[in-house]
Order: sequence, then structure tokens, then C-alpha cells
Amino acid sequence: MKDLQQFSSQGIVTGDLDKAAMKIVSKLGNWDITYSGRLTTNEEGYLWNGDIEFKAPDFVKFVNILNFNYNPKSFALGQFSLNSHLVGNSNKFKLTNLNAYVGANNFQGTLWVDKSGPKANIVTDLDITRFEPERFFYNGGQKNSGQTSSGIALKPEATTEEADFLACLLYTSPSPRDRSLS
Repeated sequence: MKDLQQFSSQGIVTGDLDKAAMKIVSKLGNWDITYSGRLTTNEEGYLWNGDIEFKAPDFVKFVNILNFNYNPKSFALGQFSLNSHLVGNSNKFKLTNLNAYVGANNFQGTLWVDKSGPKANIVTDLDITRFEPERFFYNGGQKNSGQTSSGIALKPEATTEEADFLACLLYTSPSPRDRSLS
């Protein structure tokens, strides 16, 4: 979080503490955030309903600042940008009309996140117009004869056969340009 020590924000807010309409442009470290919509309160806290734009210059660094240990094959996947309509609170939210880029990789659709239970639940309905899976995944698993060749991270209890099967699902075409999810 050291990189996020500087914060600035400007905008306009109308309403009161229970219901407000706003347009806010913020900068947190090197992240750019714009929100335009409503903020209301209910028994679960604040409820957001509006459009959000977010940009971070380095996707891997962004994910790791969020306290994940993400070490993909490519150390730099490029800029992360997201435009979407946001409805929900910090525990349960939905992003619709989502258009996100990680470098040149584009994801469009809907994302639902529910962190209210003991384990986070994330569901997506995405169209992926370009996806380079070999850049996103790192495999630290071992085969008896050495490193595995797939691009899937293994769970500690998983077998290399499981990773090979998962890699077959990801790589459906011999051409790197034509790779897609099955």
C-alpha cells in the first residue's frame, strides 16, 4: 500500500448523508478512478449505483496491492482499465456493461461478486475478444520428468494430469493468434 499514499479527489455531491448523487474524479497513487451515480444507505451500509471508470498502469502490481500473491509468467501484463455500471456495496456487487482491458486482452460482460459468506463467490458472463492465457498463468507444478508444460497454476493437492487437462481446455488452436477458451 506504500504506492497508494497520495490521494486527491474533486467533484460535486448533492443530497444528504442518506442519499446523494455525485460525480467524483479521484487519484489514489497512480490509479485513476471516476464515479458518477448515486450513493444511498441501507441496513448493509452504503449502496452504490452508478458508472465507474478505473485505470491502473500495471495490472500485476494492482492485483498484488490488493493483497494477492499473483506472479504470472509475464511480469508486466500492461495497463488495467475498467468501465462499468456498478450496483451494490463492498460485500455484494454487480458490474454490468463491463468493458475491461488488461494490456491488449479485452473482457466484456457482467461480473457478480459476493463476499458476504466465508468464501468469496465470483460469477462472470464475459465475452473475451482477445485472451493470451499463457501470459496470465504460471505453473509451479512438477512432473516426474521436470516442469509441467501447461500454463495453469496447480493447487498443492492437484496432479499434473489435472493441469495437462486444464491446459487442453485453454489451448484449442495451434496458432497463438487463434487461442480461445472452449
